[in-house]
Amino acid sequence: MSISWRRIREHPTRQHAADLEHQLIADAADAVKAASKDTGGWWQLNRLRQRSTHLVRQFLSGAVATARTAVAAAARTGREQAETDLRKHHLTVVPTHTDIPVAAKAEHEVTEAIKATAPHAIRSGDRLYTEALAAILSQPAQSEAHRLRVAQAVLDRLAGEGITGFQDKAGRNWNLVSYMEMATKTTAMNAMLDAHVQTLSAHGQHLVVIDGAVDCCPVCAPWHGRRVSIDAPVEGVPTLADARAAGVWHPHCRCSVEFWYPGDPLPNVPQPDPQLYADRQHLRYLERQVRAAKRVKAAALDDLSLHAANIRIRAYQAKIRRHVSSSGQRRIRRREQIGRAL
Repeated sequence: MSISWRRIREHPTRQHAADLEHQLIADAADAVKAASKDTGGWWQLNRLRQRSTHLVRQFLSGAVATARTAVAAAARTGREQAETDLRKHHLTVVPTHTDIPVAAKAEHEVTEAIKATAPHAIRSGDRLYTEALAAILSQPAQSEAHRLRVAQAVLDRLAGEGITGFQDKAGRNWNLVSYMEMATKTTAMNAMLDAHVQTLSAHGQHLVVIDGAVDCCPVCAPWHGRRVSIDAPVEGVPTLADARAAGVWHPHCRCSVEFWYPGDPLPNVPQPDPQLYADRQHLRYLERQVRAAKRVKAAALDDLSLHAANIRIRAYQAKIRRHVSSSGQRRIRRREQIGRAL
């Protein structure tokens, strides 16, 4: 049996991030609405920042605890699955506790990744307010309704992008919720994989087969169904490190490994289907558009903006229904959800 990303279930860390994002956007919109009634408003920034800092601290406390639990459980699962595979081949299993150092390393990594989101999230919440307020102040002689329309255009753009949680080396901003999901699930999957292969290696077993999903990405497709050596050199067999260097187990990777005992037949893995991959990616795109529209809805300053956001949400949900019907993809409604008010 293979270890698999399917064992990494949706974890509360994503919900923690989604709730924080929703509240930061809603708080900024409320502050903008109050500022639109006059030409002042900078005094509210300090109050908003204090509120944001408090919310981010709450988020860090809950998210770090649940993420550490997730990666430790993943490492334990990897070790247990390796022991199960060894017993199925009537091999003697001795206690190795390989999951303990793996879990400790993963817990540290995921904790640092989550803590690093705090300053980005606070600055992103500030930006929602300051850019919208600057737009209002550029129209001092206009009516409140006109100033609201100007501010709404700014909020729509920034709320659609969402709260930033991370900026990579290329300068690209990662949405807080997307980054939290990626960081937690990728760290957990790596912990599961490392504990699994280290347990096999500790028992003198050094070969596994990479088992990618049938809709795996073009990076992983060439490795689908191939034997790799965990650590010991085997003639004609690439290593696990070779696969990783080629990009397998990238963020959001869904590839798994299956223990291979010499003499066993290679598992019959289906060939990757590029169309299924393209269909899955398009569904992910539509889900992101629904979430973006819901974030814009959270930043609505009046009934007209609220109505426009609802129309956009329903339009993309209709596109999802058509795509799911035509492609056979499975609709996962939780991926269309954003957070709730804190």
